[in-house]
Formats: sequence, structure tokens, C-alpha cells
Amino acid sequence: MPHPFSHSSLEDSRISPFPADASPLQILGHSGIFDAFYYLKSNPDLHTLGTAVLRHYHQHGWREGRKPNPFFDPHWYLNQNRDVIGDPLLHYALHGEREGRRPIAWFDPLWYARTYHLPERMLALAHYLKNRHNTPLRPIPEFDPDFYLRAYPDVAKAGIDALEHYMVQGFREARKPFDGFDPLYYRRKYLRHSPDSNPLLHYLENRDRPDIHPCSPETEVSVFSEIKRRSKPGPLFEKTCPLPRSAIRRPVFWPITCHSFIPFPKMTPGGAKVSRNGRTSPEAFHAFQTTTSLVFHRTWVITP
Repeated sequence: MPHPFSHSSLEDSRISPFPADASPLQILGHSGIFDAFYYLKSNPDLHTLGTAVLRHYHQHGWREGRKPNPFFDPHWYLNQNRDVIGDPLLHYALHGEREGRRPIAWFDPLWYARTYHLPERMLALAHYLKNRHNTPLRPIPEFDPDFYLRAYPDVAKAGIDALEHYMVQGFREARKPFDGFDPLYYRRKYLRHSPDSNPLLHYLENRDRPDIHPCSPETEVSVFSEIKRRSKPGPLFEKTCPLPRSAIRRPVFWPITCHSFIPFPKMTPGGAKVSRNGRTSPEAFHAFQTTTSLVFHRTWVITP
């Protein structure tokens, strides 16, 4: 079985968007996938670089694990693509995207290019980075930004990118990445020993396994499913109809028998209270052993 994040062997038919004689800095600068504002904001120690941020990333930043944009992880890219040598962002811009290699686990460039109409010579990742705040684009088929923003209006009101919010904070708050995904069930079922793991990422890595389900399947038996199944109204269930407003209300008394457990002090045959060690000294007077007696009550519930 292929790795879930391995690149496809079928290359995209689109030609390279960069001139053959362009320098690495020119390629990165015109690729649309290096975000200088994000780079400086994420690395406040580099605020004095000014316009030299791109050169810093190309020469040092990727080696230090600094991200050029929120959707490209240099270390992750290199771990997934052992054949890549040098700047991973440059490799992605020249070859990686056309080969279907993902810049991060939650962006599929080939699926994205097939789903949305991209301008000629524009990278799929660049298109997503440019338009993700204006249009609810789907970076992967497993995440639905339309559903996410409808389900969580606080995220929509804040104007935050839906996927970025989910990956940073949403999964910790048990928010659903798409309709039909139950994060509480998924975490209880598969991530009991990894409470800080991202359920969606775990699902993306393991979704081809037959025992992995995004929500509780109908065939799975659990306490909750049995309660739900056995408490459904049967064929003889009486449906209630509201009385007309002109009807006279009369109280109805319903007898209900319930029980409670009341503790009593354990008594000796002579009636003296005893302690756990059997002594009846004053010090042990309040340390008596108790027994439990079952008492039934008849109560009346009055309904109009």
C-alpha cells in the first residue's frame, strides 16, 4: 500500500512557469509561495533583515525549519521526499508540485489543480495562498471550509482562514473538519493515548485501513448506540397531541414507587453502638460501623 502522502507517478502536463535562465531567488520571488510578511511575523528575530528575508530563507531559513508560508513545512517536505537535496521550497516550485508532492499534509496540489480553474503558469499552492481569505477553497477533499464556517460562525466572523484555524486551534476544541466526522468518537476510539494529536491528520494517514471510521458506523455496538436503538418509539408508541386551548385542565395523579438507601448505625444485641474494633469507649462513639437499609417511598407526580 502506498504511503498516504507519497507523490503520484503521473506528472502534471502543465509546463514550468519559470524561465530556464531564472536564478533561484527570482524563481522563489515570482512563485507566489514565499510570504515575506508571514516569514517576518513568524520569526521576530529577523525583523531587521528588511528585503533580505527571501535570501535568508533560501540560504539558512529552511535548514532551521522556518516556514516560508503557513502551508509549507520544510522539514516535513524533506522527510516525505528523501530524494530532495537543497532548498525544499525551490524544489517544490520547480518540480514538486508538478509531480504531485504535497507541501504539507493538508494540501493536495494535483487534486486542487483538477478541482479549480488555475491561471496559466500559476502554482496551485500560490493560487490557494492568494485566494483562501476571499473564497472558501478546499485544499484537500477531506476538509470542507463551507461547512466549517457555517457550523462555527465565530470563525467566519473573525475572518480567519478555516483550515488554518482548524489546524492551529479548532481540532483542540473538538470542531468538525467536515460533515460526517465525529471528533469526540474518533478521539475516544483511536487517540485515547494521544490526547494532543490532530484527529484529521490521523485520519488522513490511516483512512485506507478497514478499521478506521470518521464516525461511529451503524454496525458498531456500543452503550450509546444500544440505548438509542432500544429507546426508539415502537409501533405501539402513543403519540401525544396537545390539548386545545379551550380545554379544561384537570390534575392527574401518577403513583411512582422509588427507593433510597439510608445508613443506620450498627447496633449490638443490647442496643449499644459499637466501633469498627468492637469497643464502646467514648472515643469510638462517633466511629461506629454503619449498615444500609433499603426504604421504599410512594410519591405522587401531578401533571396538568
